[in-house]
Amino acid sequence: MEFYNHTSNWVKGEMFEALFIGVFGLLVMMAAVLFWKIGSTPNAKALLIPLMVVGLVCASNGVSMYFSNQKRLVEYKQSYQQAPETFVKQEKERVEGFMYMYKATNIMVTVFMLLSIGAIWFFKNHHIQAIAIALMLFALSGMVIDYFSKERALEYHSRITTELNH
Repeated sequence: MEFYNHTSNWVKGEMFEALFIGVFGLLVMMAAVLFWKIGSTPNAKALLIPLMVVGLVCASNGVSMYFSNQKRLVEYKQSYQQAPETFVKQEKERVEGFMYMYKATNIMVTVFMLLSIGAIWFFKNHHIQAIAIALMLFALSGMVIDYFSKERALEYHSRITTELNH
């Protein structure tokens, strides 16, 4: 059961990340409403829809991730108890199957940031700038989340490799 503890830690880390994403999404939506209600400038009012979209995407992803990982925790335990060696091999394939996404995320974050900076710099339209700010916020949140997710994935992959080499 020692290896399963690493899997459990991995999934619990994913659940914490999901909770963080969900709460962040709710806070962004609250900020959007506050900008709209309290803000007195056209820039503040223009943030409502872009920030609501970012907040909704983050909140729904967080909730979805949380419940799917909660379900996985039970499924993984059963799979490990039935065939530990097969489970470890499947986990190796699964983890290696999504590791490429971290590089893709870095590329997307860079593109989103450059587009956002360009839009803020070159366009003086309140709505375009609000969309750029929301896009930048979305990119930054993705970068922060992936920073910790990648660290956990590399650690988990290392544990898998160690387990398979025994």
